[in-house]
Amino acid sequence: MNPGFVEPGGFPGLSEVEGSPRVRRPCLAEAGRYQAGAGVSDLDLGALPAPGRVWDVDERVLMTAAFEDVFPAPRVDLIVLSEAPPFLALAAVSGELLFARDRVREANYQLYVMRRAGDLAPFERARRAHLLATTR
Repeated sequence: MNPGFVEPGGFPGLSEVEGSPRVRRPCLAEAGRYQAGAGVSDLDLGALPAPGRVWDVDERVLMTAAFEDVFPAPRVDLIVLSEAPPFLALAAVSGELLFARDRVREANYQLYVMRRAGDLAPFERARRAHLLATTR
């Protein structure tokens, strides 16, 4: 294992993903927290591409397959954090961090996502209130 990685959960089999230059920050989204043996129907997993990289379809499929090999969930939904809507990205970074190549960059990225979601929170509340008002 590379000592530069943070492994809060110590997930076996994650070393293949950790060694990939394609990914900088994988995390389990809040809605899809990993629970061994809990019969999770699917797993929502966020990953941040390395700076300057944009994953094509083949890379997304390879990353999803790699994560499906690591976790016993029947299906993994990959959230590309750099392309995710603000509140989906917030749910992902609020979940369990699997590893980070650089703790300082990780903390800065979390703050960026939280700040962006915080800036948009009044608009999101108004949008939800409008949706609820029109459905009644």
